[in-house]
Amino acid sequence: MVVTVLLALGLVASAHEAAAQPPLAACGPLVGTSYILTKNITASGTCFTLVFAATSINFNGFSISGDGTGAGITDLGQGNQHGFAIVDGTIANFAVGIDLGGSHSGQIEFMRVIDTTLLGINTGDVRNSLATSSARPPETGSTSAVPVSSSGTS
Repeated sequence: MVVTVLLALGLVASAHEAAAQPPLAACGPLVGTSYILTKNITASGTCFTLVFAATSINFNGFSISGDGTGAGITDLGQGNQHGFAIVDGTIANFAVGIDLGGSHSGQIEFMRVIDTTLLGINTGDVRNSLATSSARPPETGSTSAVPVSSSGTS
């Protein structure tokens, strides 16, 4: 009986957490909440712009693909996007995959950034966490790696 109640409470909590994340099915500005991708997205230019702090994106295993321009995710170089999280997906074919040069105290985990032309991942600040993620250039015979950049002092 107790186990059944605890399991039921766990299911209710999981359903509530999933319902609390707005579905994300198109590119655009993201304003300080947690989002979850519901499908693969194709973009022309920049896809997602972090507008406020504490924005998180759960790619949920999905991907965003660009046309070789813009950024998959950017903060436009502004310094007020702290506490972000980007997890569990793929970003492909943008000029820059993830460009969070103005942000800090965030995390990028389980992300695959591929086929970028300028820069794979720019975390901008050493206070950001980059774990179990990778960046790779387009397959044009080049063996050079796409830069993963972080600046600042620890």
